[in-house]
Amino acid sequence: EDSATKARQRAGGGSAGAGASPSSSKRLLVNYEQTEDQGCGGAPKLLSGLSRLRRSSQLCDATIVSGGGRLPVHHVVLAAHSDRMAGRMQGAELDVQASSYEAADLLARWLYGEVDESSYRPPAKVNEELLQLASELGLPALADL
Repeated sequence: EDSATKARQRAGGGSAGAGASPSSSKRLLVNYEQTEDQGCGGAPKLLSGLSRLRRSSQLCDATIVSGGGRLPVHHVVLAAHSDRMAGRMQGAELDVQASSYEAADLLARWLYGEVDESSYRPPAKVNEELLQLASELGLPALADL
């Protein structure tokens, strides 16, 4: 017998030759459902950590390219917000060159949770650009700000 078979037998799973099936092995069942009183666990810390990493350009693997510059970001953050945005990525770049740097910067800050209703006060032109980006990138929550 090989070591994997012996390990399964010690764990109570038996071996395939002994008539055991994968469904008969013992499994640890864990409930991952979040209840209302649990809150969001480590999500705020994760978000603030990602934001800190973006601001210091650490571990950034993608770039938002606007008409006025480039903003380092994390591909996973963009993809987590929108399948449409993930699909618009060209390699490691999200091309929003029709938008100003200010609009691209606000987009990045919103994606990382740095902008909310209380802090969102862009000039009218930048607001129009952000509404256009929200539509193009599939970000209805950004349009609702």
